[in-house]
Amino acid sequence: MAAPLKAARNALAGPQGKFLVAGSIASLVNWLARFPLEWLMPFAAAVLAAMVVGMICGFLLYDRWVFAGSPRPLLTKIRDFVAVNIASQVVMFVVSVGARELLLFADWSVTIAGAAAHLIGIACGALLSFFGHRAITFGVRAK
Repeated sequence: MAAPLKAARNALAGPQGKFLVAGSIASLVNWLARFPLEWLMPFAAAVLAAMVVGMICGFLLYDRWVFAGSPRPLLTKIRDFVAVNIASQVVMFVVSVGARELLLFADWSVTIAGAAAHLIGIACGALLSFFGHRAITFGVRAK
């Protein structure tokens, strides 16, 4: 039992593992933030506002933990982080809104369709995000 736990701990200690953990936390914050925001605004606006909350969380985690020690200036990292996130969030937004419409068409409840669609959209944007942040935002080259 100790060997699988050690292997998991080692996998999570590398940059991909740390990105997965940090990105999962930021994505969870993004996803959870949409629920109260949707009480105040339409679904699409709530998804966009939740995206901003998740982006702030993600930048702080990536900059201070995942890619700590990046020599790039803070303002450059912020600029590039926003650019990479715009690309990945466009993917997330389009997939979320499109998937919700498909799920509603399939007669899913509004609440479940919105939650599932948003989760699917976040997952699609996360893949683009990892490669973009590693290569562009924090200037880390694959080994």
